[in-house]
Amino acid sequence: MFRAFSLLALVASAAAFAPRASPRTSLKLNADLSSIPGSSSPFPGFDPLGLSTDLDDMTLKKYQEAELKHGRIAMLAALGILVQESFHPLFGGAISGPAIFEFQQVDNVYPLFWVAFGTAVAFVEGTTINQGWESIRETKARGADVAGLKEDYTPGDIGFDPLGLCPKDEAGFAEMRTKELNHCRLAMIGVAGMVAQELVLGPGADHGIFASF
Repeated sequence: MFRAFSLLALVASAAAFAPRASPRTSLKLNADLSSIPGSSSPFPGFDPLGLSTDLDDMTLKKYQEAELKHGRIAMLAALGILVQESFHPLFGGAISGPAIFEFQQVDNVYPLFWVAFGTAVAFVEGTTINQGWESIRETKARGADVAGLKEDYTPGDIGFDPLGLCPKDEAGFAEMRTKELNHCRLAMIGVAGMVAQELVLGPGADHGIFASF
């Protein structure tokens, strides 16, 4: 049960890998999808199912926050799948096989891993809540039943930029965020394909992603 909870929490925790934005880069979303970060050629404002129709800025910001979180964890997952199937950097080689079956093996090798894992997730999510989400009082003040993101909060930004890579101007930040979102989307599609392939091939030791090359 704890492992399942930790996995669910991890999916929502990738905001820790966000760049720090300056006040000049607190971009406001609007109903014109072609003008927000993440919209790019050849399909600017791509929304064939009309999911953004009649949505307000708050809801659109939540959507982008969710997309960034899922995309960042997918980028880490794509890299992790390829690395650990060729060389697992942890647990002294005691874990092997297709990547999607390796997580379950941790129980028998290092049970305290889940304690450390859950603590890290709790720290990241707590930071996100404190920096990006309204308090209960703020939610009630605007007559809403569900908390929203703070007006001055940039989706995905909790101030993590140790290398100082985040541009300080609004145009530069928008360009970097668009590139990030495009990589996020590719990673989500790629990981879905990797997982589907490994589920079809099964848990045999020689049936990892690299067996296809």
